This record gives sequence, C-alpha cells and structure tokens, in this order.
Amino acid sequence: EEVKKALATKVRQPELTIQDAMRFAAGELGSDESASRIAVEAVAKRYKLEPDEVVELWKKRPMRGPRKAFFRDGTFIVTEGLEDAMSRAPRPRTPKGKKPQKQPKPTPPMTQDNWWKFKRESKKWSELRDFLFAHWVEKSGAVEVLPPKFDTCPTCAGKGYVIQSLSTQTGTVVYPNRCQTCYMATKFRIVRFR
Repeated sequence: EEVKKALATKVRQPELTIQDAMRFAAGELGSDESASRIAVEAVAKRYKLEPDEVVELWKKRPMRGPRKAFFRDGTFIVTEGLEDAMSRAPRPRTPKGKKPQKQPKPTPPMTQDNWWKFKRESKKWSELRDFLFAHWVEKSGAVEVLPPKFDTCPTCAGKGYVIQSLSTQTGTVVYPNRCQTCYMATKFRIVRFR
C-alpha cells in the first residue's frame, strides 16, 4: 500500500522520464531514493519504529497467498524476445484481374519513451502507477516473485495486429496494422507475488 502511494506521487512529478521512474521503482529497501525506502519510512513513522526495524519485520512477515500486479499495455516494454507480429500478419491479396494497390505503411509501434509521454499527457496516473508497481515487484527484491501469467490482448486477440481498411480512389485497401493496444506484445503480463 505504501509503495503504491510513493509510486503514485512519483508519476506526477514534472519531467519524469520512464528510465528515472523505473530506477525509483526498482530501488532496494536500503537505497536512498526508492519507492521501497519511502514506504519503509512511512511505516516506521506511523508505528514509531526505526526504518531498520521495519525492514527486519518485513523480512520475517508471514507469507500470504499470491497477489497480482499488472503491467497492462506497458507489457511490451518488459517482454523479452518480442516477436515481430507483422511477419505473422496475412499478406494483402489483390482480386484477379485488378491492379495491385500500394499498401499503406503500418502505424509504427510506440517506443517506451513515447508510451510514457502519451500516458502522462493523458493523465493515466493509475496505469503508470500500476506499471511501476509491477516493475517494483519484479525488480526490488522486496517480495517473492512467482511465475507470471498472461492475458491475451482483447483488441487483436493475441495476434499483434488488426485488420484495417483504407478507402482510396481506386477502391478499398484492406491491410494488417500493428495493434496499438498491446504494441505487438500480443499479451498483457500479470506478475504474481507473495
């Protein structure tokens, strides 16, 4: 809870880059500038303890059942070995007797910097916080990470692309385009932890 509060505050800071935000989220319990450290200090203050005592108590805590953290559509940033879904996309076909039409270029997938900027400009604070919380779960070492699960992207049904059409003077062109929900990751990563 305290980690999420620290991350929620951090994502609203002006000029925050995704790299700085991920470093802040991944910081270990003992590091000076990290979500974990801010959470430890908040708990210590609330219960009138020393930060080192909170860290020791945290290490001895009883383990509960698995909890979940969500990367949401930021999954493409942390997915290793992302396949090029466009190579699996169907090739446009030209009806017999018709001249092949020039296919439009697919919308380029977002870079992680563009994704971060877009979410900040859209004020998607909870999505950014959730993304950083999932990153904290995987990288901070503060919790036991269980094998992740994946949800299929509902927009492209796990294909990585969607079929779109474009009207031209010579007719309608149907073509595959990159999915702009999962950014070709095809799935959303769900991190489980205790």
